[in-house]
Amino acid sequence: MSLTTYSMNKYHLHQYERSKSNEEIYRCVHPRCTHYQKKEFLIGKEAICNLCHKAFIMDNDQLRNKKPRCPMCQDTAKGRAFRKSMETIKGILQEAPPTIEDDFQPLPGGEEEKN
Repeated sequence: MSLTTYSMNKYHLHQYERSKSNEEIYRCVHPRCTHYQKKEFLIGKEAICNLCHKAFIMDNDQLRNKKPRCPMCQDTAKGRAFRKSMETIKGILQEAPPTIEDDFQPLPGGEEEKN
């Protein structure tokens, strides 16, 4: 595929950066994307983190940065709390049994006893 026939996928997640001329406007940093959006319309929208490149939902905290970051990459009290809660959840999931079916015993008179 040559560069002249290349076109960006019509539907992609945007990776935002604050505009240099207007602090209320954010633009997508992908080379072939011309998307610009006002800050107020980005709250609650999905975007790509500028550090880890994973998708996240933006809120006012992320939009304070020139380049919005996901909660896992943010160096704020909210970001630290988010990372701590994710570590707790991962610990709980590792301690949990692999499947729920392993914990259940067949009832007396069930299918297995009829055969």
